[in-house]
Amino acid sequence: MLKISVMDDEPTFVDILVNEIYKYCSLLEIDVMIDKFFNAYDLIENFSKYHLIFLDINMPLVDGITVAKIINDSKINVKW
Repeated sequence: MLKISVMDDEPTFVDILVNEIYKYCSLLEIDVMIDKFFNAYDLIENFSKYHLIFLDINMPLVDGITVAKIINDSKINVKW
């Protein structure tokens, strides 16, 4: 199973992206689990369990670039 996270502070955008990912994975017959995050702190605590992470660049408090640096510095193998 492919585990994906989507982080954005706008719930409408998160829902749109998640639906598109589900449609695409369904077409390719890929079993997928997608978790939604609306703030960086929750994702930072849990990112190591994901194969693929979608980050919003422009977020309040902690932006997607900072989250990407934290993930990269952790040396855990995720694609971003």
